[in-house]
Parts: sequence; structure tokens; C-alpha cells
Amino acid sequence: MTEILTTVVQHTVCSYKYCDTCFEGMKNESKGDNIVCAYCTNEIKEGELNTTDLDGDKEVTCEHCGGMFIAKEFQEHLNNCKVYLQTIEEDIKKNKFKDIQKTVNRSTFKCPFCESKNLERKDLITHVEYEHGDCPGVCPICVVQEYGDPNYVSQNLLGHMKHRHSYDMDTYMAYGETDDDVLAQVLAASMNEL
Repeated sequence: MTEILTTVVQHTVCSYKYCDTCFEGMKNESKGDNIVCAYCTNEIKEGELNTTDLDGDKEVTCEHCGGMFIAKEFQEHLNNCKVYLQTIEEDIKKNKFKDIQKTVNRSTFKCPFCESKNLERKDLITHVEYEHGDCPGVCPICVVQEYGDPNYVSQNLLGHMKHRHSYDMDTYMAYGETDDDVLAQVLAASMNEL
């Protein structure tokens, strides 16, 4: 958010300058304890601050609506500027969920036979072995893989899991990458070994 700086608080020991809003925030965070300078990390003692008021009567132009305002009143204008608020709203709508990607939990699994859940691969295999034995079922480890088929029923699920899932797949799988990307990385790595 655009703000007009009207007051500067300077720590005279290191000459670091804070805007008054930031310094007030630091005071509130300290909750009565000693305030520590964010720049030099020394305790700020009484008499080590110099406060300077800037020209709050200077005229500034709002870059959003083009209106002219006195600097000390500009923040209040921004809080109500229709053009500025509309710009923010459009940016939020445009970027909403843009960087959020659907992720798949490939670390823990639910037993396909009972209500046991949050089992790591090794624990799932042990659980199925001791609680359910050789039963047909859908492999919960395969289902979350990119190639997984949630409709495929293995006739001996325990045997399948012991054979196919004797290691953690994420050690050997490059999730989210194409075969061409992986091949290019392997070739580049092999060229570096020569």
C-alpha cells in the first residue's frame, strides 16, 4: 500500500531511521521490555531517539485517480480512493489461487481394508501383513502415483506391496516433471561426471 511518510524516528547511535508507524509497532511488540534497534541490535535507551516531522502540508498527487491532496491527509484518501480500491480488487481476482497448485499426499496412506490412516509406506505394509494378510484390494500407494488406477484390484495386495513398494517412491520419482525433463537432467548430470 502506498503511504506518505510524515514523521521519521531516528536512532541516534547508529543513525538508522524508522517511519513512525514501524517504530510504534516495535514499541508495541516489546510489551514494556527494552526496545532493540532492528539495524544495530543495540538497546534503544532514553534520549537516543530523534523525531523529525516532514512537510505534511506538501501537496501530493494520487497516482491512481489523479487527485491532489495534502500529504498528511493522503493516507486517508487512499483508504477511500475508488480507483485504488478497484485496482486492488482486480489484482486480487486476477491473481487469486494463481500460485496454488493441487498437491497429492504421497507420504501417508489409509488402509484399504479398515479405518487405519496416516500410515507411512513401511507401516502400511506391516499393518496389512499382520492385520489383513493376503487379500485382494486396491493399492493406496499406486493410486496416488501419476500412473495410478483407482479401479485396479490386486489379487494379492500384500505381495504386491512387498514387491512393488519395498522403497519410498519419492526417492526415485521426479513428480511433476516430464520424462523428457528427467532424461535431460540425467544426461546433463552424466556429462558432468566425465
